[in-house]
Amino acid sequence: MHLLEIVRDKALMQPTPCGPGRRFEPDQVEAAVLMEIHGSDFNEPGDDYCLFILKDEIGREIAQRRIAGY
Repeated sequence: MHLLEIVRDKALMQPTPCGPGRRFEPDQVEAAVLMEIHGSDFNEPGDDYCLFILKDEIGREIAQRRIAGY
């Protein structure tokens, strides 16, 4: 798994009809200061996936969502 991007724009974390934000509760997004986006490696066994992790100001994980594919 690789860290692909760190997002600090709250608008990109908000619940939306599509995209990673639809997977998080509004209170989780409110508490987050960043969202890490990780992706599986092509050499890893199993299906490909992206992992979205919300973190607070001291780096604690608030929530994570795994979405199949890229």
